[in-house]
Amino acid sequence: MRIKIGGNIRKLRAQNGMTQERLAEYLGVSPQAISRWESETCYPDLEMLPGIASFFGVSIDELLGYDSSEQEQMKILQKITALIQSGKQDEAREEARYGLGLYPKNHAIATALASLLFTSHKDDSELEECIALCRRVLRDCTSDSEAGDLLRIAAKNMLVLSLIKTGDRKGALEVAQTLPALHHVRDFNIQMALEGEERWNFSVSALPLMCVMLGVFLNKMSHLGEKGIPICFYTLEECRRDLQVWDALYYEADKRDGGVTKRSNFVYMYLHFTAARKCAQQGEKAEALKHLAEASRCAGTDEPSALLAANTASMETIAQVDPACTKREDNYKGKNFAFFIYYGYIQNGCFEALKDEPEYADIEAAIKKAAEA
Repeated sequence: MRIKIGGNIRKLRAQNGMTQERLAEYLGVSPQAISRWESETCYPDLEMLPGIASFFGVSIDELLGYDSSEQEQMKILQKITALIQSGKQDEAREEARYGLGLYPKNHAIATALASLLFTSHKDDSELEECIALCRRVLRDCTSDSEAGDLLRIAAKNMLVLSLIKTGDRKGALEVAQTLPALHHVRDFNIQMALEGEERWNFSVSALPLMCVMLGVFLNKMSHLGEKGIPICFYTLEECRRDLQVWDALYYEADKRDGGVTKRSNFVYMYLHFTAARKCAQQGEKAEALKHLAEASRCAGTDEPSALLAANTASMETIAQVDPACTKREDNYKGKNFAFFIYYGYIQNGCFEALKDEPEYADIEAAIKKAAEA
């Protein structure tokens, strides 16, 4: 029996109004390869057939058959999310690549892969791949559903950040200007729509991002002409400035839970820890002990699973850029706050100036105990 896959690809491509070049881009091959398939000079590799079938949404009779059901695609997205929340970024990226290979037109998987490439890209080629994926989502994701809107906003955010990293600030600005104004964004509207306990829970879940974003704004205002600096290089004044932001935004939440939610955020803990280091260096021992005691309270707080991935990524970033932090082969992946500050810093004697203070021994012991829990 003569194989007719080439004719089927040509017919399906024509039905979708797609050029050979566009199809080649989605499938990750050259336009010449598409031409050879359609002329039946050669055939696609066996492992590519599921992705081609999924791309066109065809039945098993039309192109060797492959079940591209929404349920299967949702399972892949759920697995990617679970891996990210567990701090397994590399595995999440592999799963996203696998999923996109099977379902090239799934814009949610494409956006997830773009995000993972941006946060842990190993070279410029992966950053360029992130940019290409974002542009593709913005070009081809035309759904007018809420999900489509969210995917386009996520792709725009990722594209802005990626273009900045490549030095294309003009391009980044052009994309940024098409994003919704702050008072139109999703979180503000969701909060208005909720009430009672649901509103409180949602509001608290959105606060960490707002605090971090305000910190980013203030950071870049303080360092005009620069990209901003990591917290480990903050001055004492800058630490105190950002801590005031966190305390102000969590004012209502703190009245209800005594600050437990606030202390589960790595950035809040690390601001206190950095302030303690700066105070100790400047001879402000009482202030250093106060900030270190608060960092210790944070380090002993259980981390909600929803924050685990973000907290892990923050620790890994600091460990890479701060020369004062002890480097580890695992880059502190999967470690808690206490482990990071005790074995990354305290064990190195960064608080030698506080050794003679009566309170210091108890604080250090509490952090060490939490690190080994």
